[in-house]
Amino acid sequence: MIKVMTDFDNVLRQMRRKRGRPPVRKEAVEEYVRELIVSGRLKPGDAVPTRRALAAQFDASPVTVQAAATRLVREGFLNVRGQKGTFVAQTPPHTSRYAVVMPVTKDEVEKNRFWKALALETEKAREQEGLDIKVYYDVDGRAASSDELELIEDVARRRLAGIIFASAPFNLRNSPVLTGPRISRVAIMTPAKGYPGLSMLQMSGFERAAVSRMLASGRRRVAVLCTPGVEEKWERRIVNASALLMRRSWLQSVSQSAPSSARRCMWLLMDTARPERPDGLIITDDNLVESATLGLKEWGVRVPEELLIVAHCNFPWLPRTHVGVEWVGYDARHVLRTALEDLHRQRCKSGAPRRLRVGAICGNNNA
Repeated sequence: MIKVMTDFDNVLRQMRRKRGRPPVRKEAVEEYVRELIVSGRLKPGDAVPTRRALAAQFDASPVTVQAAATRLVREGFLNVRGQKGTFVAQTPPHTSRYAVVMPVTKDEVEKNRFWKALALETEKAREQEGLDIKVYYDVDGRAASSDELELIEDVARRRLAGIIFASAPFNLRNSPVLTGPRISRVAIMTPAKGYPGLSMLQMSGFERAAVSRMLASGRRRVAVLCTPGVEEKWERRIVNASALLMRRSWLQSVSQSAPSSARRCMWLLMDTARPERPDGLIITDDNLVESATLGLKEWGVRVPEELLIVAHCNFPWLPRTHVGVEWVGYDARHVLRTALEDLHRQRCKSGAPRRLRVGAICGNNNA
């Protein structure tokens, strides 16, 4: 694990107490100058101590000091203005560089539509807006992937202004990624205890909006296609809406890892006489939308005349659909912006972590 040096004056005193010339490494010079910048003692545009002064202070060779300066220029902390000298960069990385952390590999992110939408919006923000932001994949605190090792080093070397976790970082509780000092952090998760120093951003309101849309459209016999683990929550939600009816056989769950099963679920759902069928369907996960709507198309269901479909999505990255649906979901652009704004608030205003919320929005029909 990388050790972060914070008390550089103490380090120097200990070194000078030793007899003879201490074995100074360029890392010590790097960390000293970096700390001057991060602590605010040197501000953007300020000149840094000359190489001669640093060499004398550390009793180091000019080659060692030059190597340290070159590393800090490459990291974005310093820039060189020819013969004028070396200065602190106007936007050093600890004030301008952000990380988005995914708990799975890039290939696995492709299978989760929210994570994919967040990664795509991150890439757009970097390419179209010039935001210094990067996605780190396969960071779960259990296996040291190349991205996780890079992220740990970025935290240790203070090369980040903030971190956005795409899910609850429960496997990172003992990692410097979550515990490293002086970095703002936001996690997209249901609020939970045990995460000090972490703002939590919750996306909520889909269930309420989907049920309200059914009621407003006059649908009363409502089926639900969800992912495993939330069946009871949806059953309670429909039951509490006194004007709605849902038979237990109309509540089906399909895993995100096997979305094609949703197609056959729709066959079974509609394989009854028309008066016994539901007249509304809520699809709670956009990973299931394509297969479910294909099954309904194959069965010849007339949408929305016979069946109104309200489907979850992550705007603006809508899944493919084979029949018309009404979209209710969350805007990945808004999620990313809300997280970035809170990171900025934490860093610039010394704001305490807080709970954030992004509400569901409705979109147009799509066929």
